[in-house]
Amino acid sequence: MPGVERAFWRWILLIWIVTVGWIVTLSWSAISGFRIPDPDDIMRLVEVRDWMGGQSWFDVSQHRMNPPAGLSMHWSRLVDLPVAALIAVARLFGTERSAETFAAVAVPMLTLGCAMALVAALTRRWTPAPLALFGSAICPMSAAVWFALRPMRIDHHGWQIVAGLGIVTALTAAPARRNAAIAGLCAALWTHISLEGLPFGAAAAAWLGLRAIMGTKADIDRLSAFLAAFTIGAATLLLAVKGPAAFAGLHCDAISTVHLAALGAATLTSLIAARASRGWAIAILIAGAAADALFYRIGAGSCMAGPFGQLGPLGQHLWYRSVNEGMPLWRLPLELFALWGPLPIVGLAGAVLAWVRTDRSIRAPLATYIVLLAAATGIGAFVMRASAFSNMLAMPGAMMLLLAIVRAVERATPSVRIVTITIATFVCSPWGPALACGLIAAQRTPEAPLAPPKRACASSDDFAILNRLPATIVIAPLGEGPSIIAASHQRAITGPYHRDPQALEDLLRFFTASPDEARAVALGRHATLLAFCPGDHDLAVMAAFAPRGLAAAIAHGGVPWLRRIALPGSSPLQVYRIDSGAPPPS
Repeated sequence: MPGVERAFWRWILLIWIVTVGWIVTLSWSAISGFRIPDPDDIMRLVEVRDWMGGQSWFDVSQHRMNPPAGLSMHWSRLVDLPVAALIAVARLFGTERSAETFAAVAVPMLTLGCAMALVAALTRRWTPAPLALFGSAICPMSAAVWFALRPMRIDHHGWQIVAGLGIVTALTAAPARRNAAIAGLCAALWTHISLEGLPFGAAAAAWLGLRAIMGTKADIDRLSAFLAAFTIGAATLLLAVKGPAAFAGLHCDAISTVHLAALGAATLTSLIAARASRGWAIAILIAGAAADALFYRIGAGSCMAGPFGQLGPLGQHLWYRSVNEGMPLWRLPLELFALWGPLPIVGLAGAVLAWVRTDRSIRAPLATYIVLLAAATGIGAFVMRASAFSNMLAMPGAMMLLLAIVRAVERATPSVRIVTITIATFVCSPWGPALACGLIAAQRTPEAPLAPPKRACASSDDFAILNRLPATIVIAPLGEGPSIIAASHQRAITGPYHRDPQALEDLLRFFTASPDEARAVALGRHATLLAFCPGDHDLAVMAAFAPRGLAAAIAHGGVPWLRRIALPGSSPLQVYRIDSGAPPPS
């Protein structure tokens, strides 16, 4: 279809515009009600407000959490930039709330447009243009989009997907140093936004290194360009965002000196290899990779246990291990496994089949795609939220499989073609996993609720009622901490964040310890108010975990040192004053 080929990118733009209209319509209730879906998105908005309100560019700490020290955060200001820019522009035409709403819709939709364009560019390399358009058009129906790229989802997950797709798009383009350098910059961006990008960046470097060992000097030059851009980009972003403190100390949850040292050593090794004879180059690359891996193993020290290794027992059990998005796929309920697991496998099957059938002269970029998709699939198998990237990256491979099936039944009878292509379309698209998820969920016997259903807080605005009380320290379930500081002038103990594990442990101990011990924890943290939504899931989980703990006692209304504060309004939030037990002044 020559017309589609010539107008390919105009078609992509049109598809994106229609998609935005569709998604915004489906999400209108959340948009109009300013319902931000996740505590991390709420905290991102708080970060942006703090920066626009005068907090230093280099300071991303939350000073109204974990008082008096403040809550250390590992997030990047880069993700704040587009949100802040759109708020600043929209303020000129409306209220602060309308400006924030506009930014919370526009940022994920623009990010989605970038992801759709990159998927289309990748798919077009190995399939006809109409199929590439189809693959891009059905991306928004993927679980990945509804997890990371829907309206009001302003945290960094969407940008991670775009950076990963950028790596693959650049490395499967013409084998030039410039494209390798672009991939390295995308790897630096992803790793800077979240250290979760480091394993995929390392996988890309390992593949380029293997190509360099088995290939020519041009392959070594590509490896050098990738590593140099990765190293320089990562160091530049770190210095630009963290300032003078950029290279001080080791952090297990963000790129720091040990990561830059390992990247720098790998870059230096590749540059030396590029100037050596063929035999020496291979030896230098192999020895350098082994030495660099050993250096990182020693330099990373306790960080080899991961960023959550310092959590206490309650933090590990009640928070980290109970959050589905951080768990391996095999530990998820079957319906979630069916939603996230199949599409990357389908994509791999389609890409491998295309590689087998294609001309040997053009197998190299397809082999790169297969290796990187396999790496993304493996990473996603260990951490569910990483499957958002592998599901998006799988779309080109899924379209290759669909193309192979369509061609295989070209000469079949019309009825066979219709049935086969219909089934194949479901298998090779997000519709198949979504259907499987729905069918499995429908067959599952509903579990008894942990607590009687009660009206939950619909948005962070329900916490604005706390503005009627003098500023103090409020203790609340983990997921409600960000809403408290977003909607009111109050301070909170902490939220679902790991940088200050003692605050996390104290908060969980407050809700699971006996009422007397819980009171001591609250007083030790100088908290004078308890606030919670009656339908809060975390509260029900903690009540079930500790039947004699405070959360369970609250559910039964038997805590004498908690005194309910009646506040006017329709918010379901319950607020209690914590009686310190101190004698009244004489």
